[in-house]
Amino acid sequence: MTILNAINEIADVASLSRFESVYGTDDPNAQTMLSLAKEAGEEISRRADWRRMIKEFTVILSPTDLPEDFHRLIRGG
Repeated sequence: MTILNAINEIADVASLSRFESVYGTDDPNAQTMLSLAKEAGEEISRRADWRRMIKEFTVILSPTDLPEDFHRLIRGG
């Protein structure tokens, strides 16, 4: 899901017109939605100790042996 998709879903609920773009536009509603999305993202980032959710795992030859809770590799990982 992109930020534009998320903002357009919220625009539907708030009875606003959907946006073609939210970056680089003069539309005050788009600017407000983008600002609120940024604020929400910052709040989410503060709610968890994300470093504690990272696990180290050594894979030898077979990526099919990944643990069930594996989601993705992180940069530099």
